[in-house]
Amino acid sequence: MERRGPLADSYPAAVALVVCALVPFLLLTGAVLPLAPLLSKSLHLSTAALDITTGLSDAGYAVGTVLAVQFAVHLPARRMLLGYVTAFLVAAVLAAWAPNGAVFIGAFIAEGLCTSLMLIAAVPPLVTGWPVRKMPWTAVIMNLCIFGAVAIGPTVGEMRASSGTWRPLFWGVAAVAAVAVLFALLTYEDQPAQDRSAPWDFVALGLAVCGCTAAFFGAAKLESGSPPGLIALAPLIGGVALIVLLVVHQYQARNPLMPVRQLATTFPVTGFVIVLSASAAAVGLMDLVLTAVQKSNPVHVALLFLPEFAAAVVTAALFGLLFRTRFIPVLAMSGLTMLTAAAAVLTALTTGAGTLVAVGSALIGLGVGASVSPALFLAGFSLRSAQGDRLPGRTDPAVPGHRDRRERRRGDACGNLDLPGHRRGRRRRGGGSVHPRGWQAACPRSGPVDQWRAGLGIPAAAGQAPP
Repeated sequence: MERRGPLADSYPAAVALVVCALVPFLLLTGAVLPLAPLLSKSLHLSTAALDITTGLSDAGYAVGTVLAVQFAVHLPARRMLLGYVTAFLVAAVLAAWAPNGAVFIGAFIAEGLCTSLMLIAAVPPLVTGWPVRKMPWTAVIMNLCIFGAVAIGPTVGEMRASSGTWRPLFWGVAAVAAVAVLFALLTYEDQPAQDRSAPWDFVALGLAVCGCTAAFFGAAKLESGSPPGLIALAPLIGGVALIVLLVVHQYQARNPLMPVRQLATTFPVTGFVIVLSASAAAVGLMDLVLTAVQKSNPVHVALLFLPEFAAAVVTAALFGLLFRTRFIPVLAMSGLTMLTAAAAVLTALTTGAGTLVAVGSALIGLGVGASVSPALFLAGFSLRSAQGDRLPGRTDPAVPGHRDRRERRRGDACGNLDLPGHRRGRRRRGGGSVHPRGWQAACPRSGPVDQWRAGLGIPAAAGQAPP
């Protein structure tokens, strides 16, 4: 018997689940630095220990993406999502209640890990499981969830710092996590695993865990002000080397967890370069600004960071308006220009100068919002439609529990209605599957996403090359 929640066919409920799953931890990542003095005093943690905790939580966020993809291949995606959301709720409660530093460190790292697990389990169905006309709205929502939450984090953190207590913010995160559990139940759809017979890629998992943990630990040690000795440089360099090895391994694997070989074309590589450059620049600039204003009045500083959130909202709306046009690459490149301007403005910042902080934060918000999400969508939609079979939420229509009625009614994100045997083809090199009669049979007509790619000028070789 198919198990379905009462809101399984509700797009707003699916959006609410994604918002409640992603926003809490991402907001905390921007709020922790202003709260560092309060956390240190309350939990008896040094500033260096807090920096390392934040770094390891980011490592957990990175590792979780790889773990979630592997789990989705072998385990039922929606059942796993319930487990991820429940684990996040437990971690959020422990972080808010934490009587000492050890409990807080473990809980905060677990929050980062669970957030990325929820990201991979909840977001692909939202992108691929609804009509293509919803996709601009989905893009706007994702932009606001990720970058809006990070942008409002410093303001929320400074406001809590002015009150002299940090626990109410963390209890608020726990309350939102409880709402996420509720929506995970209401939107539940029982789905089988993608391919239980597929091998477990323990090499990729080991490289991801060790590489990310070492790299983020080394970076956090350097950020904490420690001298650049072996204890910081060795993990950093070794972790980066392991991550490079992971990419090479996935490029050469017959059934990779990540379609690195398919992404090794101009548009995806350009998108990833933009994402990495913009993210690194924004994080560095924000840390420098928060360090410069840490002795200023917290309420005043909170107001100075509001332009960053406003800019994130503006760029999210602009992204939605331009989503169906060929100007997405232009928007992504303009974001890098904004970040360059922000760096130029903030070079004159030596103290908490109000005007420079407000202008700089607005430029950072514009830069990150305009570059990262557009670049990610540009990279993702450069893959051929068949590669989406590896995304959680897209299951074989021949398997009991598939969303036959809903999928046949509205079609998938490729603009194609489910066809008998659509995903029952032979396994192809590099992962995914193709219809026995080839690419044309699997995607018999050009769907809206293919038209979207064509509107961007993405060549057929990148977007829909036959296997």
